[in-house]
Order: sequence, then C-alpha cells, then structure tokens
Amino acid sequence: MERCNEVESLVFDLFANLDATEEQLDFPVLYASAKEGWASSTFIKDPPADAKNMSQLLDTIIGHFPSPKASIDAPFQMMGVRGIC
Repeated sequence: MERCNEVESLVFDLFANLDATEEQLDFPVLYASAKEGWASSTFIKDPPADAKNMSQLLDTIIGHFPSPKASIDAPFQMMGVRGIC
C-alpha cells in the first residue's frame, strides 16, 4: 500500500506542477490488474472471484466524463476526447 500512496502523491504533484484546477486535482484513484481483468476503488491484492471485473472502472468513467450532446435526427458524428493523443 505504501507504493500506491507514493504513486498517488507523485501524480498529484505532477498535476499541481502543471497548474491543474482544483477539480482536476480531485481525480479518482482505482487499483487494477488488466492482466487479471479487475479494477477496484479500494486497495486489494486479490479480490474475490465475484469482484473480478471492470465494472468499477466503467462506472468511474461514466461518473467523471460528461455524456455527449447528440441529436437522433442529426448526421452521425463521433465524440473525441480532448487532451488524449
């Protein structure tokens, strides 16, 4: 857990040094294993089998990014994410 706290602190410091807003500094933290296919908002080394899924990652994305503004009658368009290459 110490390593996780250290990494979180380094990310916070990086954001602060880049003049992030208060809202950006209040970023969500997830602990995950892509190899094992799970994500959790609490630190856990080996989650139970019924918790080994990516639902918390998807819930976090949905909760922190605005929904696209769309019109069913308008021509098809895709929404880009700013700041990601």
